[in-house]
Amino acid sequence: MAWSGPQLTFMGLDHVNLNVGPLPRGIQTYSDVPVVVSFDGQATNAVSVRFQ
Repeated sequence: MAWSGPQLTFMGLDHVNLNVGPLPRGIQTYSDVPVVVSFDGQATNAVSVRFQ
């Protein structure tokens, strides 16, 4: 994780910046990949990310 903290426009919403290194071959297919962030035992809802 590169950075995380409050998102200043919407109270209670946090912002996360991630650095992604070399991707596994299966992810490099220009398809949607579900991403879940966990912190202190709590998981976010899954979001779809497309790596190109």
